[in-house]
Amino acid sequence: MYHDLRFAIRQLAKSPGFTIVAIATLAIGIGANTAIFSAIDAVLMRPQPYPEPDRLVVVYERPPGRGRSGVSGSAFRDWRDHQTQFTAIAFYGVNRFDLTGLDQPEKIEGLMVSADFNRVLGVPPLLGRGFQPEDDKVGGQNDVVMLTERFWRARFAASPAALSKSAMA
Repeated sequence: MYHDLRFAIRQLAKSPGFTIVAIATLAIGIGANTAIFSAIDAVLMRPQPYPEPDRLVVVYERPPGRGRSGVSGSAFRDWRDHQTQFTAIAFYGVNRFDLTGLDQPEKIEGLMVSADFNRVLGVPPLLGRGFQPEDDKVGGQNDVVMLTERFWRARFAASPAALSKSAMA
């Protein structure tokens, strides 16, 4: 094995162009595999930061001949009121909001969720109250906002006084 190794080093030293290409190819291949594995590990293999993540499912509509589509509020209420297979069911949708009333107006991304969202995830709020069933009522006062901990720390310096603030989104 020692002689084979010496022979390989001599051959590589004779053709530096080939050696550089071979080393670069190996480096790119190893780097790409490491990056892909890191992404797969972060997304698929690590458990989600919720209690019992294996019990969470996403349910959606798929009209004939089309892809996934959003669920209307009335369809969601129908599912919630008549389903018997789930402990709880919640609605969520990604949306962009204009946040005003603090410093400068800014666009933020957030979720529009139904009242059972935190119960489904098993994550209670750190401060204040969670969403109540009254917050879901059509025509009701549904202007309740729950901040992520990161947003609360960044915009309100983790101050409990954020509970009494009013902003328009």
